[in-house]
Amino acid sequence: MRLTALLFAAALAVFAPGSARADLVITGRDAQKLHCAGLLWVVSERLDRGGLLPPESLIQARTAALMILSQLPGSERDRARALAQRAARIGQNRDTVALMEEFDRNAAWCQRNFLN
Repeated sequence: MRLTALLFAAALAVFAPGSARADLVITGRDAQKLHCAGLLWVVSERLDRGGLLPPESLIQARTAALMILSQLPGSERDRARALAQRAARIGQNRDTVALMEEFDRNAAWCQRNFLN
């Protein structure tokens, strides 16, 4: 896995303007993986923006999210686009309290199922 390339592609997809393409359809176990990666990405982003996450923890969180993301089918570009779409939905539909509660409920499950 080229983690650096995947991180770069994900960052481009998340922050690139004008990425108004049709939504990707990912179902089943892959949708669970995508949700876990997106949740971790958004939580790390919010904590980092708030100055509550040390830089090394941000790197660890992003690396874990990308490790999960790398398990999805498709090209790096497709996976990065899927992450951008999922992260946007998660970020738009949850305030910080709800986001952290969801993370607390799901983080161990995500780790157990997709990072071990």
